[in-house]
Amino acid sequence: MWSGTPQIRELIQTSKIGVFFIDDNQNVRPNETGSAEYIKDTAVEMEYEVHEYELEAQFRCSGSEAFVNWINNTFGIKRTANVIWDQKEEFDFQIVDSPQELYKKITQKNAEKQGSARLVAGFCWPWSKPNSDGTLVNDVRIGDFQMPWEGKDGYKLAPGIPPASLWPDDPNGVNQIGSIYTIQGFEFDYVGVIIGPDLIYNFENQIWIALKEKSADSVVKRSGDKLVDLLKNTYRVLLTRGMKGCYVYFIDKETEKFFKSRIETGESYRRYDASVLSPITIGTVRIPLVGLAPCGNPLLGEENIEEYIPVPKAKLRPGAKYFIVRAQGDSMNLAGIEDGDLLLCRYGEKGETGDRVVALLGGENVTIKEYGPRKKGVRLLLPKSNNKKHKPITPGEGDSIQGIVQEVLKRS
Repeated sequence: MWSGTPQIRELIQTSKIGVFFIDDNQNVRPNETGSAEYIKDTAVEMEYEVHEYELEAQFRCSGSEAFVNWINNTFGIKRTANVIWDQKEEFDFQIVDSPQELYKKITQKNAEKQGSARLVAGFCWPWSKPNSDGTLVNDVRIGDFQMPWEGKDGYKLAPGIPPASLWPDDPNGVNQIGSIYTIQGFEFDYVGVIIGPDLIYNFENQIWIALKEKSADSVVKRSGDKLVDLLKNTYRVLLTRGMKGCYVYFIDKETEKFFKSRIETGESYRRYDASVLSPITIGTVRIPLVGLAPCGNPLLGEENIEEYIPVPKAKLRPGAKYFIVRAQGDSMNLAGIEDGDLLLCRYGEKGETGDRVVALLGGENVTIKEYGPRKKGVRLLLPKSNNKKHKPITPGEGDSIQGIVQEVLKRS
């Protein structure tokens, strides 16, 4: 029987030494208690001495602290030095093209070693009661792909179907998809993760967005402003359940592109000037090449991205967002920008006088100009050209600076 005393307080009262292992980034429901701050405050209030330590090593993900740090950085949970995932790491991370491919990889790994691999997903589909014969409903449906969640506890299940409480250890667990509530606290050699449509990355605003209408978790979707952080924590947990590898399928392709842009490809710049760009031995990051006529669409919107170009990560500033544009015309030839040049640009920076900026005019066209001094509250966009037909542009309502040209990558 519950005494009415909060559990943390009761644990402290009934022990000479209480040891709590806490990761606040594993809170996945709004009503969860027991944060590090709450435990410390309770202990101090009860006049107990508090000693706080940080565990600096971890054994998940092949002991790859780099992978965990990269996940934290990519979701914006915590800023770390691991902005880019280096595929040379021992941990096997792969993005796959279909849920069928994901399931195939997991079943192959599980066949090599029984119980070593599991498939999990974000809670974006309903979790149905079993059928009258004890078989499971294929709730998780993605195109032609369909699979059931793990079996609900408390129901009579058909032979060979484990209940959720036994799903992590039962050999037949590989035939069902696990949720955050069954996999949390467990590890496998390999984990396959379906990133659902409830958490997506928005390239236009460079932010993560939670879509509560895409969630099937009735408690979490009512968490208000906390929803995006809870979903980030959920996928962080799912992605870090593997000891040796993690395979991922993204339903939202823009989110997939964002993840891929933060992975070192190791590709060479075979199509570009080797004197300007780096050889194959230099690690690279894929940066989107955007069109100069978005026609009302966001500059970095999926429909305006022409391709991804590998850029040496040594050229990129930590924490900055990048895109590439191809210069057209001769309006900036005195500023070192020729027709056809690829320009590496930092997104979202407003610029100072003298900067070469990328301006979006009327939501329709992009131009590269020099940022002029402020006069009467307005900064002119100045051409730098020996062609006198080019005139300064006075920005109007709806015009905006999209970024700053950091570097000219090549000349055609």
